[in-house]
Amino acid sequence: MNNIFTRNLRSATFALTALALLLVPARAGAQQQFAQPAERTQFSDSEIDAFIRSQVQIYQLQQQYTGMLSQTTDSADQQSIMEEANREIMGVLESEGISLEVYNAIAEAASHDVELQGRLQQAMENMR
Repeated sequence: MNNIFTRNLRSATFALTALALLLVPARAGAQQQFAQPAERTQFSDSEIDAFIRSQVQIYQLQQQYTGMLSQTTDSADQQSIMEEANREIMGVLESEGISLEVYNAIAEAASHDVELQGRLQQAMENMR
């Protein structure tokens, strides 16, 4: 179970990060410089719960949009699909009350923090 959870978490996180990278320049403007934020390691229970709820939905969106992307080779169509996926993902995050920054911070920290992985797994089990 833990391996499946970790694999799904990494896969969904990669997809979200890739899609988010396309979204950020559009919102930030081309001239703004970004500083690398310090890695966050402490998260509230409500942030963990929002992350899990979001992660489940984002994983489903990843599957849906990956399939759509694989069915076209037209770059304009691919761009349109990715923009739509970004909107969907941002909508999920907004509806679950978690920012992209917090979602990504949790995902990054979970990739190497065993205690956080345990909290995430427990939160997932509690939601069943």
